[in-house]
Amino acid sequence: MRNAINCGVSIAKGEYILKSDGHCMFDEGFDEILKTDIQDNWVVVPTRKRLDPENWVLTETHKADINYMYLAHPEDESVWGGKGLQGKEWVDKNNDVSLKSELIVDLMTFQGSVWMMKKDYFHTLELMDESNYGEFAKESQEIGLKCWLSGGRVIRNKKTWYGHFHKTKKHGRGYSLSRSEWDKGTSFTNNWMVFKKAWDKQTLPIEYLIKKFNPPGWK
Repeated sequence: MRNAINCGVSIAKGEYILKSDGHCMFDEGFDEILKTDIQDNWVVVPTRKRLDPENWVLTETHKADINYMYLAHPEDESVWGGKGLQGKEWVDKNNDVSLKSELIVDLMTFQGSVWMMKKDYFHTLELMDESNYGEFAKESQEIGLKCWLSGGRVIRNKKTWYGHFHKTKKHGRGYSLSRSEWDKGTSFTNNWMVFKKAWDKQTLPIEYLIKKFNPPGWK
């Protein structure tokens, strides 16, 4: 995946890049809406809804949109993928009706299915680092931690949305991914905790991010 993204960016000619999973549907005019609220050192993600890929319609519309996520504590074994800085849905915030009027909000982390930034910023963040993180795992952690801890900003733009199909056992992943490959990404991501500095452009400690968002499960 990382190699494919890097190859795509290398031939892209526009000012902006947007990465999307193949199994996503978009709101009409989403690109123009996202470009309205973006700065040079921002990573922008639209609201995430749920997609029925067989009928190509949004599904489970009775559930709250997914706008807020957080990085779970490395010792939290309840999240999928085991110990590590795993992304987790922030259920309380997603269900908080008082937050619906806030249309541009800071994100501690996000799911990697869709993200957008200026092409120059992609290169500034030195994405995607396949040698350290491996070919697939911890895409959003690499992006988000590099962005936030070098003075950038990750935001959710609720003015537009995309629908994402979350694969289940019924459909399968569609391709193989070795456990060792997944573990490589998790292991390197944990360096942000263990060594305090996991990237030479980092200017802020991870404590900055924890204090800013005060996510569940952290002391």
